[in-house]
Amino acid sequence: MQFELKNAPENCGVRTSFRQTIAISDTNPVLSESIRQIFLRDSHLSEYVIISDTSCDLQRLQTISPDILILDPWQYIYSQDLISKTFFCLTSKTSVIGYCPEISAEDARTLSLAGFRAILPKTVSGEELVRIVCAVAFGGVYLHESYAIYPVELDAKTEKSQEIHSGLTDREIDVLRHVALGCSMKEIAALLKISTKTVDTYKNRANRKLNLRSKTDIVKYAIKSGWLN
Repeated sequence: MQFELKNAPENCGVRTSFRQTIAISDTNPVLSESIRQIFLRDSHLSEYVIISDTSCDLQRLQTISPDILILDPWQYIYSQDLISKTFFCLTSKTSVIGYCPEISAEDARTLSLAGFRAILPKTVSGEELVRIVCAVAFGGVYLHESYAIYPVELDAKTEKSQEIHSGLTDREIDVLRHVALGCSMKEIAALLKISTKTVDTYKNRANRKLNLRSKTDIVKYAIKSGWLN
């Protein structure tokens, strides 16, 4: 089975310009089709074209350029050193979700630094997978709790990073850490017992101090700084 599109013209080789697209890429046809069926049944994703792919062909996926791509990165590549180079063509245009077999925390860190918007094990439930996809669709990032805690070696980069973020207030660090964990502004406000406007103020102030421009930048910085320990 190659690509199967829902509600798209039969002669359409690439995604339609007026519909957002979710692609599921996995060499296991049963798994990819099962995920596709879960998405097709969910009302939150009813406006998306759902694509199922078993070829694991990056060139084909780059041509289609889906809005969200769910894949097992290890079916494409086995070397951490090549991850950033391999997936850059996709992560610069597409929100990529790493749907992984059991991996180490260091692997999760590598994928985060490569630009993946979410990293989760293949053991998550269909309901949780839908929730994560929806979060990513609205600009969120997600790091599964099983990868969020790991020892961080204190190298020169980390020491430098700690010196830089020492200029942040405790509240600014709290806000950025929760943003990195995928919390919404509303959720952070409830956790810290402050208004969403105040949360936004802290986030913007911290971003200016650290020259962070996106949620992906915040996640990378949080990982390097050991805030997810």
